[in-house]
Amino acid sequence: LIRSFEEAKQKLGYSEDYESFNLCEVMDASFKLIGVGPVVFVNVLDPGQHKTSVNNEEVEVVNLEATVKQEGILLDTVEVKSVDGETTYEKDADYFLSFNEKGYLMISVLEGGAIGSATSLSLNFDKIDPSKVTVEDIIGGYDTSSESYKGIETVETIFPKLNVVPSILIAPGYSHEPEVVAVLASKQDGINGSFKTENIVDLLGETRQEAKEY
Repeated sequence: LIRSFEEAKQKLGYSEDYESFNLCEVMDASFKLIGVGPVVFVNVLDPGQHKTSVNNEEVEVVNLEATVKQEGILLDTVEVKSVDGETTYEKDADYFLSFNEKGYLMISVLEGGAIGSATSLSLNFDKIDPSKVTVEDIIGGYDTSSESYKGIETVETIFPKLNVVPSILIAPGYSHEPEVVAVLASKQDGINGSFKTENIVDLLGETRQEAKEY
């Protein structure tokens, strides 16, 4: 449950790559452009599943710091090596890891560590990959074994858990898919047996007429 842009950034992170990170576009539209809220965000991106591996990424060290200009790097997966691959450096002994304001990974070389005066490093890491999120992830469902809700199905938990009534349902970047629209429509008349919503869905088309036909 998010009530401001700053809270959204703090709890979910923020990127201007709206095509990859759809919820960030909602943050911008809701809190900065229009000024409506609160908004309940359901993040279906699972770092354990929706990720990709990057190997032998070479970065330059300048003034004992190196920056990896990629978003979504998973900190616990980062491995720092010498460029020839023969030496694996030790975190907190040879270097520190952090993120800058843009969400880029920063490697701070520690004086006296094994990296020494090396001008380049080689990295292996995993990073989140939003392109691996599927329509099935968005739709979600109820898992009887774990008694947990996922995706759109989590709308049933909003009032009991957060004490707010859902009034508009959206699935940005995915609601042009017929299956997603159908699930949103199935939810709009009987949430918790009481609440009705409106839905905002995406249309496809290069012209107004094409959008209407879609």
